Amino acid sequence: MGDAVYELYVRVHLVEQECLTRNFQPAATGLVRASTQSRILGALEPELTDEELNVVRQGRNANIGQIPKSASMIDYRRATALECLFGYLLLEGREERLLELLPKAVAEGRKPAEG
Repeated sequence: MGDAVYELYVRVHLVEQECLTRNFQPAATGLVRASTQSRILGALEPELTDEELNVVRQGRNANIGQIPKSASMIDYRRATALECLFGYLLLEGREERLLELLPKAVAEGRKPAEG
């Protein structure tokens, strides 16, 4: 659920920013890539509540099966944890918190990766 929430938010954000058609798919893909989501989680973690950190921990440690070749195991697990957090917030009816974190996630994801 959380991956759909995040991807939809990313796509709506890009449309609102009038992202050109030729740039749309690469921009969207860049924001939903496991390595980007892993970096986003790292930036958001300091402001997460204990309850949210527990959800992240459970999502990171979940049995996720096959990891795509395009992602490292660590990045994929952290991306899954971020998506779990977004899904949890939606399913718990905490839209206000979700709408607080999603813009921060996209803003962080649009920053150039360090290193």
